[in-house]
Amino acid sequence: MICEKCKIEHNGSYGSGRFCSSKCSRSFSTSLKRCEINRKVSETLSNRGMGKEIRICPFCKKSFDILKRKPTRFCSKSCSARYIGSIPSERIKRRNRMVEKVKDGTHSGWKSRKGKPPSYPERFFIKVLNNNKIMYERDFPVGKWFIDFAIIGKKIALEIDGRQHEWTERKLKDREKDLYLLTNGWYVHRIKWKSINNEKGKSYIRDEIKKFLDIYDSNRPVA
Repeated sequence: MICEKCKIEHNGSYGSGRFCSSKCSRSFSTSLKRCEINRKVSETLSNRGMGKEIRICPFCKKSFDILKRKPTRFCSKSCSARYIGSIPSERIKRRNRMVEKVKDGTHSGWKSRKGKPPSYPERFFIKVLNNNKIMYERDFPVGKWFIDFAIIGKKIALEIDGRQHEWTERKLKDREKDLYLLTNGWYVHRIKWKSINNEKGKSYIRDEIKKFLDIYDSNRPVA
């Protein structure tokens, strides 16, 4: 005979012969009860309008499952924040709320980037600049902006753009920053970071480094 729980052949000496032991008998019964309880709970929630439905995230346009009773519009907190941040009126509201928090002491205010540890792409380009004996200053302040790598003598602003620079709000800020730097005599060179874990990414970064070095070696004056 074959045990209905563990599927092992046995001599049928235990009970009615359906199971090989009391352990398998109890386990089988518990599993059936659990499945039945889950089924009833699911049916009850569905009848109360608490079943799941598929919605489309307004930001990333991906579909996701959510309980019907929940008012959630976005598939994640990240999409929600990025969607709201892309609306000018909402950005103003968020800024005003932050200003009020600073005034009443519940927020310490915006911090300088000085002392902030570099990201992996920045650490990579620190090595590139050091290997090519290029003098630079990281997170160099110009007006309200900070330059990733400022080659001060030649007034070259090297900016390393990670994925966050693809966001609509960030693109607008980058344009505003570039315009400010250009009007103040800086040459802005941006490099879009790509993973170097594959040959395509490595080839791209090598080409971008060469472009930058060509710009650096051009006739821009050194102080």
